Amino acid sequence: SISNSVFDLNDGGGTTLLGQSFSSGSISAPDSFGRVTIALTPSASGQVPSITFSGYINGSTIQLIESVGDGLNADLGGTALAQGAKTGTFNAQSVSGQTYIHGSIGQDTNGPLIMGGAFIFASNGTASGLLAFNDLDNNTGNSFSNASYQGSPSGRVVITNVVPSNLSNIALSFVLYLDGNGNAMIMGSDNIEQTSGLAYAQNGLSDYEGTYAVAVQGFLNGQQYIQPYGAAGPVTISSDTFNGYTDYTSQDPNLQRLITPFDTYANTPLTGLEDTSTGLLHLTGLNSNSFEQPGGFGYYPIDANRVLAIEVDDNGMGLLMLENSRQAQGQQ
Repeated sequence: SISNSVFDLNDGGGTTLLGQSFSSGSISAPDSFGRVTIALTPSASGQVPSITFSGYINGSTIQLIESVGDGLNADLGGTALAQGAKTGTFNAQSVSGQTYIHGSIGQDTNGPLIMGGAFIFASNGTASGLLAFNDLDNNTGNSFSNASYQGSPSGRVVITNVVPSNLSNIALSFVLYLDGNGNAMIMGSDNIEQTSGLAYAQNGLSDYEGTYAVAVQGFLNGQQYIQPYGAAGPVTISSDTFNGYTDYTSQDPNLQRLITPFDTYANTPLTGLEDTSTGLLHLTGLNSNSFEQPGGFGYYPIDANRVLAIEVDDNGMGLLMLENSRQAQGQQ
């Protein structure tokens, strides 16, 4: 539906286009694998070339990757969330009185950037909350207040004037896209940072105990350059103590940057503590430059089964998700 569609673009090259429309678009019927082709032609006013996605449907989500040979010639990928019966019914009240936990990866003028925290939406159109901002030059937790937000029927929520308490010389903006089921996509929409990620409506606080799956991705502060890494595995939390392991991959620190080989580490021990007094996870085993090097992650509860955390030290920048591995089948 071209008349009800909208997009935002922030490419880090000085182009930030918000609330853009399409002049035409089409989607193919799915094949036996659930694969569709989505062809989009942005309106001429934005001067954005045509975009084509290959998408793989799985229930209420579509996994997207930009197809080779479109006009944009970029390297986009991500996820689409179905709004279902709530399509076109959103407004500012859709988030009023709620808290959304979010985490994003991208870049700013210093290089790679990871951000996350909590948006607390008041009923009067203002927002406050917490914001962890880590580009290695800046790596502290922040609070903010007096931000503003507006909602639209498409589920698009525009958040402006987010001024971090420890970075008061900048004002950030974000666009949140709701699916109506407590999930959202988030994108940085200012010219300071270019980030995107996921957000979730918070549904109660929790002291996390039990068996969890953990996934982490980010960048290490290497001696020669910043090294990307990723890790995933099981962890048990008992009396606020972490014990588990991950399968871990990181860029080799001893070779030239343009060669970019990666090292893999199987069954890497992951240990640490959950400090409820400071809101930090103190974890050891997520830095391949020295697996004994502890890291501090500010954590933000989503619900009783999930927690999102952002690294807030200068050893690296990581985005971590814990999800209870014993929750009821089909729960999301």
